[in-house]
Amino acid sequence: MISEKNKLDDLKHFNINDTLIIKTSPLTIIFSLNNKLLIYEIDIEKNTSKIIKEISFVDEIIYFNKLNIKKENSDYILACKNNKNIYIISEINYEIKFTFTHSKKLTSIFIFNEEGNDFIFFSDKCGEIWIKKFNKNTNEEQFLNESKLICGHCDPIIYMQISNNNKLMLSSDTFGKIKIYEFPNLFNILSVCIYLEDDIKYINFFGELDSGFFVLNKNNNIDIWSSYDFILQSKENINLEKDDNIKYIKLLDNNKLILLSNKKIFYYQINSIKYCLENKKEINIDFDIENTKNRLFYFNDKIYLILLNINNNEIKLIKNILIE
Repeated sequence: MISEKNKLDDLKHFNINDTLIIKTSPLTIIFSLNNKLLIYEIDIEKNTSKIIKEISFVDEIIYFNKLNIKKENSDYILACKNNKNIYIISEINYEIKFTFTHSKKLTSIFIFNEEGNDFIFFSDKCGEIWIKKFNKNTNEEQFLNESKLICGHCDPIIYMQISNNNKLMLSSDTFGKIKIYEFPNLFNILSVCIYLEDDIKYINFFGELDSGFFVLNKNNNIDIWSSYDFILQSKENINLEKDDNIKYIKLLDNNKLILLSNKKIFYYQINSIKYCLENKKEINIDFDIENTKNRLFYFNDKIYLILLNINNNEIKLIKNILIE
């Protein structure tokens, strides 16, 4: 029998906000890799890049995002896996402004912005969901003290997501349970969906009005659920070879879903009315699995693939990887 500690150490879920565009002229991106933040300037036309800053942390990064993704100038939030720390990082010099240490190991986190306030929702290995509220006037003492336990699961939570219309929230745990809540009244649980233990690899809402959510399971199948009646609407099997596996996933704002395996790139358009995947495309790319990490970003209506050489931090850019 696998101990709960080892199960937590072996959790492999996707950091869905690991590549951010800082500015567009010159194009500057920042992304997380293991225990580092790497910042690059990229010349798309010449397909050249240079690293301008590297920031190291003592532990693996499990979450990284802007505090307010709708604002061009916004500080960043970062959380580490084992040392239980949540950091607020300045968007000007990327230095740490605040550090909050939770009492238990962190397993999932997301942020929500409303009327000038930032809300951090985070979960721990006991399945508890906490909330921390602050704004630009919050000082360090207030940031360290203000946390509130709101709800939870009986098992460690691996994903939490809020819908784009801010009316629903979902959470999933290692036992395979998905809870859908009314937001912000999380005491009102609207539905519970059950999967097998350790079966959920990724979960997210889709649609402008968040008409549904989808689940990627460990067998690389995608299930699409309705958020209105919480009924499974369709299933899609990702065509993988036996020795292949999905390694990275990105859901774009226009319901375009991109998946990277060891050998292929898959593209889907999620139909939020019919609850199905359409316009499937796939291409083969010869990845150097041992020495590269792969990232995607969306810029000027084109999808770009970054191949990062983990030995020397050099990156190669593949432009517009799929014809849309």
